[in-house]
Amino acid sequence: MQFTIVGLCDAGATFNSLSRDKEAQELNRVSKADQMKLVNRALICAILAKAGPDRGRLIFALCNDDRVTTSHAHFSLLDKIARGQLLMPEDVTPFEATLEGQHRQAIGGLSLLERAVCEHNLLAASKVYKNIALADLGRLLRVTAEKAESVAAEMIGAKRLRGKLDQRVELLTFAQDDAQPRTALAAFDARIAALVAETDDALVRVDALGLSSK
Repeated sequence: MQFTIVGLCDAGATFNSLSRDKEAQELNRVSKADQMKLVNRALICAILAKAGPDRGRLIFALCNDDRVTTSHAHFSLLDKIARGQLLMPEDVTPFEATLEGQHRQAIGGLSLLERAVCEHNLLAASKVYKNIALADLGRLLRVTAEKAESVAAEMIGAKRLRGKLDQRVELLTFAQDDAQPRTALAAFDARIAALVAETDDALVRVDALGLSSK
């Protein structure tokens, strides 16, 4: 049995390496406490890393690790990420509470976790929508339309998202993979999430206007 080691770059919270050592890292030479420390580091890396193939491979490895699937407190979050499901605030709040200072830093106006969730949900949306207005995308991602556009542009430029931005009409069009058709369940999931985001946004506006009854 082999043990998976993940190199974690805390400053950028990006995936660095995933390797298997057939001899030096055998389980009988690593204490259970040290194993869990490494698993926790790998899980933090997987959730905070930029969306893409490297992150996907790490998440796949963790989702097939008994130390994660049977007892880890954040397996449900990791499982939703692995399934490409939209993440809601209540999904990530327990995980966020466990993060240390270096993982709470903000880059480009978003914390590492906020950016990771935005990128994940953008990829999830790309499997459901053919296109989406930037204003609607912002509500879905729970950020401004400008921030949603910025995240999408960065991912498209890095080839981590297939799509095209039309700034003239403020529209993001996704390039679809015919091998991965949209499913009715995924579409329903996305639209429910969008409705919840729109409702939250409306409640915030009502509260700001002093119209809510308390």
